[in-house]
Amino acid sequence: MSPDQNPLKPPAFFESDAPIKPHSKIQRRAIPLLVFGFCWPKSVPEVSKSTGHSVATVRALYFDIRALLLDPRYRKWHSFSLQSAYELDTVMETAIEQLVWTCYAGCYSNRECQRNFLYKKRAHRECTNCPIHRSETFANLFDEEFRLGWLRMVDRTRDFYLDGLKIRQEFAQDINPDVFKLRVYHQQIVNTARLASSVVNDDGEEAVDHLKEGPETVLDLWNTLLRHIEERGGLGDR
Repeated sequence: MSPDQNPLKPPAFFESDAPIKPHSKIQRRAIPLLVFGFCWPKSVPEVSKSTGHSVATVRALYFDIRALLLDPRYRKWHSFSLQSAYELDTVMETAIEQLVWTCYAGCYSNRECQRNFLYKKRAHRECTNCPIHRSETFANLFDEEFRLGWLRMVDRTRDFYLDGLKIRQEFAQDINPDVFKLRVYHQQIVNTARLASSVVNDDGEEAVDHLKEGPETVLDLWNTLLRHIEERGGLGDR
């Protein structure tokens, strides 16, 4: 079922021609459909074509929606609490968080490293001087399973943005750990919602029912985002 066939009524807040944020070209009434495309997830060019908004406008809207995903209400769609894994004090937790996100933001931006490994030009996916692998401060914390899991996360997130959303550079800031963190949260949350929306169709094949009701589904994510936007009174810095 396509987003324009969605039978559910969004909150009354979105029944308005007012812009969703100051100086925006997008009206509130257009947001439910665009948010559904974000949750689907549909590529930026595809949503641009179906809604009539420019690629630049849709991409900027996706970034505004994505910025909401760091809110605690979205934690049920991801599991990025390193503190629960190591049971360390707040200072140590902050240091680990900074090291992990900074290190793998570098991995994310270095596509040549990944290509060389895939083409068998290098024996190991990790660089020999990887700070996660060689950290003296956090020795024995980052085992092989942890490191490989994050490398897979890097690759999944890159594929999600390049092949899925058709989004490449963000003002040349891809190496920025904050941008990388947002991309990882985005990929993880949306894909978790899709997994929770899986059904078996009449042919016995697995498919995604984007209107499936229940916790953590695409529909649940859509409703949560709309309520969040309504609470804030719109998108962007307000």
